[in-house]
Amino acid sequence: MKKIISICLLGIVAGLSFPSCSQDLLEIEQKGVLSVDAVYGGADDETAESLIASVYRTLWSGVYGTPMYMGLAFPDGDHLCGGGSYSDGGTLRYTYNYALTPSTGYHIDEYTSIYRVIYWSNMIVEKLNNEDNSAVKNRVIAEAKFSRALALMWAIRIWGTPPFMPTTDTENPANGDPAEMWKWVEDNFSEAADVLPSKSGMGGQEEIGGRATREAALAYLGKAQLLQGKYAEASGTLQLVRDSGLYDLLPDFVSVTKAESDWSSENVFEYNVYNDPSSFSTQNDMRCMYLGVRSSFLNIASDGFTTGWGYSTPSPEFVEFMKEHEKTGDGSYSSRYEGTICSYDDYQKKPGANGLAASPWIDNIGYIGMKYYFWSSDLIPGSEAGAPRNARWHKNWVFLRYSEVLLDLAEAEAWLGNTGGVGLDALNEVRERAGLEPLGSMGKEDVKNERRAELWGENGDRYLNLIRWGDAPDVLGEVGRYRYDFYAPTRSTVTDGDSDYPVFATVEEGEASGRNTYIVKYADPVYGQSSGFVSGRDEYWPFPESEILSNPSLTQNPGWLK
Repeated sequence: MKKIISICLLGIVAGLSFPSCSQDLLEIEQKGVLSVDAVYGGADDETAESLIASVYRTLWSGVYGTPMYMGLAFPDGDHLCGGGSYSDGGTLRYTYNYALTPSTGYHIDEYTSIYRVIYWSNMIVEKLNNEDNSAVKNRVIAEAKFSRALALMWAIRIWGTPPFMPTTDTENPANGDPAEMWKWVEDNFSEAADVLPSKSGMGGQEEIGGRATREAALAYLGKAQLLQGKYAEASGTLQLVRDSGLYDLLPDFVSVTKAESDWSSENVFEYNVYNDPSSFSTQNDMRCMYLGVRSSFLNIASDGFTTGWGYSTPSPEFVEFMKEHEKTGDGSYSSRYEGTICSYDDYQKKPGANGLAASPWIDNIGYIGMKYYFWSSDLIPGSEAGAPRNARWHKNWVFLRYSEVLLDLAEAEAWLGNTGGVGLDALNEVRERAGLEPLGSMGKEDVKNERRAELWGENGDRYLNLIRWGDAPDVLGEVGRYRYDFYAPTRSTVTDGDSDYPVFATVEEGEASGRNTYIVKYADPVYGQSSGFVSGRDEYWPFPESEILSNPSLTQNPGWLK
């Protein structure tokens, strides 16, 4: 896909006429309005490109939008909610504190986006197809099959038995049969892979743009097989991607978090964010602000953009895990550690850093997430003018990295009971790029730990996998029950010289200790003991109440029934 294809499918179909259910004067033909069949059946290559462009955009801004990168990450035990205050965030805190309801939460937007992608993709597959199709239109149809399979795969993961809508004329669908839906997902990925082109080489994605390739379809097919427990099939499919020789890990993990990694050998599927000062507002993407460090708490160093909203900070459990897991042979931390988290003390070593702007820093333990740090070099010039909320970065949003493909392969092999071979090789590729020593053999826990370190904050990976592995009740049972406030000097020159931040129950205890830098931990007065994963309820999100009310065939997920 080119940089930005601005024609939106909604704009095309908004004026289309639809058949009436009665044979009366209401059926007078509207002048100057095209029918749906005319638009799709008579579509030339340019129109076909515009139709699939809207699907891609909805994948990026909807399916992979806020509900996924925040709604599925926040409750995973490795994040604190963050923000500017404990009343800040609304829906974000409902998700973080396991306080969703069928009528309130990110599941509503996610559901709408998923089924919009499925419906629009179905329209393309059903109505664009004919014997005289050009190569462009055949590719667009394959991209639509890829997109609807990807959307339904997410729906199954999130809701378990979502409605199955394989065609546009599906009306009031009941809860789908997972086996039937998974087969449809696999078939669509396979059919897409048979048509979609491979990129020309390691750096060939830029020629294709943010479009799906054969290997992207195979990678997601392998993931679909893995999620179903088809480990041998998953391993075989994922090895096709690895053996293609078209992908490789970037040498330095830190570069993964920057725009310099756009179109790199590591990105299997990504959405292009155009670096155009004249059109930044049309990109409608606020994730850079959501995830950027909040300058009202921390004075931002010169290598970062000067403000963000400060959500999605590392939890104490994740920090302790990274300190242990990411230690190298010489006692230092790996490049993956450096590219994922940064302590307050280490941040003060950056030019321009100068302590806290205000103390305490709420919902924080003295660490920031570097994976989504708003690097000043990635700012779209001019987008910071006016209100700070206008700021945008031009880093492509990556849906799937090659390191995740390797970890999927390692997981498939580990669950087959193979402690060496191709799975171990794949796991060690990820470890060695991170700066860690290779393992001599692997087990399930090795794979789980590597996923945790490598994919922090990415696409709900940890949250959904903890549920799939059966670990969620033990790991997530107390998420959100406590608040953490980080106290530190408002000038970096004032320090007690100790990089460890002791934890106190009250501010008074911290002050009495004589420490300048410390953490206060206390029970959340709003959610308290009600927060955390509940077995029998939180394995799946609730269906939106509006869908339950409008579709009499759809049954609410267990645990969410009134």
